[in-house]
Amino acid sequence: MRVEYLFLFAILSLIAIDSSITDRFLDSIRVSGNANAGDTIPVTVILKPEGEEDISISASIPELGVFWKTGTIDPFGRERTKLSRTLFLDIPYYAERGEYLVRVVVNSENEKRIKHRWISVQ
Repeated sequence: MRVEYLFLFAILSLIAIDSSITDRFLDSIRVSGNANAGDTIPVTVILKPEGEEDISISASIPELGVFWKTGTIDPFGRERTKLSRTLFLDIPYYAERGEYLVRVVVNSENEKRIKHRWISVQ
């Protein structure tokens, strides 16, 4: 029971931290909320790049061993105010029904932002 309590506390702490951060270069994250085992889900990250810092994005579902990462995104010289990148996560065919945490990490040369979104596998 103590392990379950600590795990729940860690998840709630991550969510609390996640919602309190104001982001300098991260505008929004869109993740399909529902999926079936064997599906591919899009994770769309919208950036509002400021300055000349290179940015990279990764998305994962640690509990399922799923991971995807973009190459370096160089916003220098762009006239657009926002950039978007879509990463595709393959839900394994053996994934059990339930709720899974999608972890999205946005790295710049000087900062790192970690955000979490829930998906439901049917």
